[in-house]
Amino acid sequence: MPNIQDYLNQWGAVMFFVLLYGSFLIFIPFYKKMDKKPAVTYLAFIIAFAIEMHGIPFSMYLIAWGLFGIISLLLALALMVIILSGIVALVFVIIKEDFIASKIFRKSLLWGLALLVLAATQVLMSEYYTYIPETSEIAYEEKVTLNDSEQYITVRGTDENNPIILFFAGGPGGSQVQATREHLKGLEEDFTIVTWE
Repeated sequence: MPNIQDYLNQWGAVMFFVLLYGSFLIFIPFYKKMDKKPAVTYLAFIIAFAIEMHGIPFSMYLIAWGLFGIISLLLALALMVIILSGIVALVFVIIKEDFIASKIFRKSLLWGLALLVLAATQVLMSEYYTYIPETSEIAYEEKVTLNDSEQYITVRGTDENNPIILFFAGGPGGSQVQATREHLKGLEEDFTIVTWE
């Protein structure tokens, strides 16, 4: 029986895939610098897709979470700097009644509020796309163990006796829970939708 590891870290396959599909760019004439932007986007997609499929699984997922972590860290650092500068400016306003310090305090307050709104929006959007609304009579997520591997399924529908539609998510590194919730909603009356992540 083949092992999943046999299909990973095949860097020759990654290079072949990138060279094969990237070679199509040779036949595209670029008349302006602006014409190159779609080609670079296409090539970036080809490289990311090849690495995901033949190189390191979940690489795009890990990169995305790494970027999310870096952005969150930078957001937190910026918020701390703004809060500290606001506190220092407030102290100068109270002690000296300094006009420049009062301007700095107002700007710090506005930037701090803007960053808090940005952070709250990020959290709320993340919650919106990951939760399982209980609009159906059957709506839950469950962890199942298959061959000593923990996997997740979501189940949605109106009646347990309805036929089951088993939806397999496309590939590693992404989630289709929100998409199936949105696009298969009309089938929940007649079927029980099981999404296997």
